[in-house]
Amino acid sequence: MSDRLAAIAKDRGPTAPIDVSKPLRSKGEKRTEPREAVFRPGKVYTSTSNFVRCVIQDVSANGARIRAEVAHDLPEIVIIKFDQTGIAKKARVVWQNECDAGLLILGVVKSAKSSRPRLKRKPLTGL
Repeated sequence: MSDRLAAIAKDRGPTAPIDVSKPLRSKGEKRTEPREAVFRPGKVYTSTSNFVRCVIQDVSANGARIRAEVAHDLPEIVIIKFDQTGIAKKARVVWQNECDAGLLILGVVKSAKSSRPRLKRKPLTGL
């Protein structure tokens, strides 16, 4: 057995050193940005008032991977909201497999609260 393994190793020739500074990617991998595992609670809004609770598993500069609490067919464009920070982002559903989905972030959505004009209040007098 050891003679066979030695012959196989000899036929292959020297192997190239592995660059450990680069993250490993599978052959079908299309991501260009590194991702960070976050495992944070969130919501995926399918319309103005309908949402599905989810766990945001990982994020990158231009994408996110989520796992919904229940299997739900998501529309092409959704809003993903991070519960802890309140940040909402518009995203396109790139792939979906039952409860899991991959999202391409299209941009940050301004909340209605921050875009609402401030009203100047006058002090009450004559009461």
